[in-house]
Amino acid sequence: MTQNNTGSFWGDIKWFKPEEFMCKHHMPGVCEFKGRDMMSHEFVRRLDFIRGEYGQPLKVTSGFRCEKFDKYIGGKGNHPTGEAADLLVLKGEHMYAFIDACQKAKILRIAVYKSKPHTHIDIVVDKPKGLFVL
Repeated sequence: MTQNNTGSFWGDIKWFKPEEFMCKHHMPGVCEFKGRDMMSHEFVRRLDFIRGEYGQPLKVTSGFRCEKFDKYIGGKGNHPTGEAADLLVLKGEHMYAFIDACQKAKILRIAVYKSKPHTHIDIVVDKPKGLFVL
Protein backbone atom coordinates (compact mmCIF):
# COMPACT_ATOMS: atom_id res chain seq x y z
CA MET A 1 0.00 0.00 0.00
CA THR A 2 1.30 3.42 -0.93
CA GLN A 3 0.14 6.10 1.43
CA ASN A 4 1.08 9.72 1.60
CA ASN A 5 0.26 10.90 5.08
CA THR A 6 1.12 14.51 4.32
CA GLY A 7 -1.87 14.94 2.03
CA SER A 8 0.39 16.82 -0.40
CA PHE A 9 -0.58 14.78 -3.46
CA TRP A 10 -4.08 16.28 -3.44
CA GLY A 11 -2.78 19.30 -5.35
CA ASP A 12 -2.30 16.99 -8.35
CA ILE A 13 -5.88 15.69 -8.25
CA LYS A 14 -8.34 17.45 -10.56
CA TRP A 15 -11.71 15.81 -9.97
CA PHE A 16 -11.83 14.93 -6.26
CA LYS A 17 -11.41 16.60 -2.89
CA PRO A 18 -9.89 14.88 0.17
CA GLU A 19 -13.09 15.37 2.18
CA GLU A 20 -14.95 13.02 -0.18
CA PHE A 21 -12.86 10.12 1.14
CA MET A 22 -13.24 10.73 4.88
CA CYS A 23 -14.31 7.86 7.10
CA LYS A 24 -18.01 8.29 7.84
CA HIS A 25 -17.25 7.19 11.40
CA HIS A 26 -14.95 10.12 12.25
CA MET A 27 -16.35 10.90 15.67
CA PRO A 28 -14.07 12.17 18.46
CA GLY A 29 -13.06 9.35 20.77
CA VAL A 30 -14.37 6.67 18.40
CA CYS A 31 -12.38 7.09 15.21
CA GLU A 32 -9.30 9.23 14.94
CA PHE A 33 -8.94 8.76 11.19
CA LYS A 34 -10.14 11.44 8.85
CA GLY A 35 -9.46 9.40 5.72
CA ARG A 36 -8.10 12.25 3.59
CA ASP A 37 -4.53 11.39 4.52
CA MET A 38 -5.14 7.66 4.60
CA MET A 39 -5.96 7.22 0.91
CA SER A 40 -3.38 5.67 -1.39
CA HIS A 41 -1.96 8.29 -3.75
CA GLU A 42 -1.80 5.66 -6.51
CA PHE A 43 -5.45 4.73 -6.07
CA VAL A 44 -6.69 8.35 -6.03
CA ARG A 45 -4.52 9.13 -9.06
CA ARG A 46 -6.13 6.23 -10.94
CA LEU A 47 -9.59 7.32 -9.81
CA ASP A 48 -8.88 10.84 -11.06
CA PHE A 49 -7.85 9.38 -14.43
CA ILE A 50 -11.06 7.32 -14.53
CA ARG A 51 -13.19 10.41 -13.91
CA GLY A 52 -11.48 12.24 -16.78
CA GLU A 53 -11.90 9.30 -19.17
CA TYR A 54 -15.47 8.57 -18.10
CA GLY A 55 -16.55 12.17 -18.62
CA GLN A 56 -19.37 12.02 -16.05
CA PRO A 57 -19.46 13.03 -12.38
CA LEU A 58 -18.57 10.34 -9.85
CA LYS A 59 -19.84 10.71 -6.29
CA VAL A 60 -17.79 8.93 -3.64
CA THR A 61 -20.21 7.20 -1.27
CA SER A 62 -17.43 5.53 0.72
CA GLY A 63 -13.68 6.05 0.60
CA PHE A 64 -11.46 5.34 3.56
CA ARG A 65 -13.02 3.45 6.47
CA CYS A 66 -11.41 2.82 9.82
CA GLU A 67 -11.35 -0.87 10.73
CA LYS A 68 -14.05 -0.41 13.39
CA PHE A 69 -16.50 1.17 10.95
CA ASP A 70 -15.68 -1.28 8.16
CA LYS A 71 -16.37 -4.20 10.48
CA TYR A 72 -19.54 -2.55 11.83
CA ILE A 73 -21.10 -2.22 8.36
CA GLY A 74 -19.99 -5.69 7.24
CA GLY A 75 -17.13 -4.58 5.01
CA LYS A 76 -14.52 -7.00 3.73
CA GLY A 77 -11.43 -5.03 4.74
CA ASN A 78 -10.76 -3.27 1.43
CA HIS A 79 -11.56 0.30 2.43
CA PRO A 80 -9.20 0.43 5.47
CA THR A 81 -6.28 -0.03 3.04
CA GLY A 82 -7.00 3.32 1.37
CA GLU A 83 -7.10 1.47 -1.95
CA ALA A 84 -10.87 1.20 -2.44
CA ALA A 85 -13.92 3.35 -3.03
CA ASP A 86 -17.65 3.01 -3.59
CA LEU A 87 -18.99 5.32 -6.28
CA LEU A 88 -22.36 6.28 -7.67
CA VAL A 89 -22.16 5.40 -11.35
CA LEU A 90 -25.03 5.76 -13.81
CA LYS A 91 -26.26 2.34 -14.93
CA GLY A 92 -26.86 1.19 -18.50
CA GLU A 93 -24.59 2.46 -21.27
CA HIS A 94 -22.77 4.73 -18.82
CA MET A 95 -21.59 1.66 -16.92
CA TYR A 96 -19.80 0.35 -20.01
CA ALA A 97 -17.89 3.63 -20.35
CA PHE A 98 -17.04 3.53 -16.64
CA ILE A 99 -15.78 -0.07 -16.82
CA ASP A 100 -13.71 0.80 -19.90
CA ALA A 101 -12.12 3.72 -18.03
CA CYS A 102 -11.43 1.45 -15.03
CA GLN A 103 -9.71 -1.10 -17.25
CA LYS A 104 -7.54 1.63 -18.81
CA ALA A 105 -6.57 2.70 -15.27
CA LYS A 106 -5.67 -0.92 -14.41
CA ILE A 107 -8.23 -1.18 -11.62
CA LEU A 108 -7.90 -4.72 -10.28
CA ARG A 109 -11.46 -5.26 -9.11
CA ILE A 110 -14.84 -3.80 -10.03
CA ALA A 111 -18.02 -4.91 -8.26
CA VAL A 112 -21.32 -3.83 -9.79
CA TYR A 113 -24.25 -4.49 -7.47
CA LYS A 114 -27.75 -5.20 -8.78
CA SER A 115 -29.43 -4.28 -5.50
CA LYS A 116 -27.19 -1.40 -4.36
CA PRO A 117 -26.80 2.03 -5.92
CA HIS A 118 -23.00 2.09 -5.74
CA THR A 119 -20.18 0.39 -7.63
CA HIS A 120 -17.06 -0.74 -5.75
CA ILE A 121 -13.56 -0.45 -7.21
CA ASP A 122 -10.20 -1.23 -5.65
CA ILE A 123 -6.56 -2.05 -6.28
CA VAL A 124 -6.12 -4.32 -3.24
CA VAL A 125 -3.65 -6.95 -4.44
CA ASP A 126 -4.54 -9.88 -2.18
CA LYS A 127 -8.20 -10.13 -3.26
CA PRO A 128 -9.83 -11.83 -6.27
CA LYS A 129 -9.45 -9.74 -9.42
CA GLY A 130 -11.89 -8.98 -12.22
CA LEU A 131 -15.37 -7.65 -12.88
CA PHE A 132 -18.07 -8.97 -10.57
CA VAL A 133 -21.82 -8.46 -10.90
CA LEU A 134 -23.40 -9.18 -7.55
